[in-house]
Amino acid sequence: MSLFQNLDDWSFDVFALDEVAQGSPLKCIGYYLLNRHGLIRKFKIPPQILENFLTKIEEGYCHHKNPYHNNLHATDVAQTMHYILYKTGFMNWLTELEIFAAFIAAIIHDYDHTGTTNNFHVMAGSDTALLYNDRAVLENHHVSATFRILKEDELNIIHNLSKEDYREFRSLVIDMVLATDMSYHFQQLKNMKNLLSLSEPVVDKSKAVSLVLHCCDISHPSKKWNLHHRRGKKTDFKMFEKQDLVQCAEVFKKSNLTPQEVIANGIRFHLPMYGAPKKITGLNKF
Repeated sequence: MSLFQNLDDWSFDVFALDEVAQGSPLKCIGYYLLNRHGLIRKFKIPPQILENFLTKIEEGYCHHKNPYHNNLHATDVAQTMHYILYKTGFMNWLTELEIFAAFIAAIIHDYDHTGTTNNFHVMAGSDTALLYNDRAVLENHHVSATFRILKEDELNIIHNLSKEDYREFRSLVIDMVLATDMSYHFQQLKNMKNLLSLSEPVVDKSKAVSLVLHCCDISHPSKKWNLHHRRGKKTDFKMFEKQDLVQCAEVFKKSNLTPQEVIANGIRFHLPMYGAPKKITGLNKF
């Protein structure tokens, strides 16, 4: 499909896809990726069930009219996951079930995002924060809400998994989505660097693929400027709107930093994360 002719590029244009897909880029890319990698056939997913599931997930991303963590962001993360797994040969190290879990985790990792931060939920004492005891509030919600969807027959894309495969799939998706919580950022980076410093490192695949999803989630500053700038403008508004709801850290206070400085600091903050997957994969484009 000409629609996906540049899918293997790091700076794939999700805005162009969104326009052609008439507002349903996540459904389009999700179906395409699972089909391209033979996962629909492998796991015997009925096409209509898959379409129903992807439509439901895309609707959830649009539910709160979130300016950043929306279906475009999920589309970008799913494409970036494909790029890393495919271009680096990382997927040759994974089983088909692990690849399936990686793509689904990328697709649903911010499902039904409220547009507020974990800290906002905790400070406000929201029902979601109370449900998850203030720990990885949104991340727990994203994955829990997804598995509740999967209990509905007309949306259950994992119906044909064996009980053993289901347990592994569920465990992987949970681990990966929870690892996108930025409060775990430095610990993830430290753990992987320590592991890779060993003379004969034995890499835990779940931790490695979780790190990859985290990298995909924060990868947008490394995309072409015209794409990042277009997304970045929405990030500026999102960050500064949230400061009117709850007092943020000093680094993000309106009185100290402009939106442009916030983006620059974000790039400096995220950059070290790409050293670990570069060592795992050997890809020099990180």
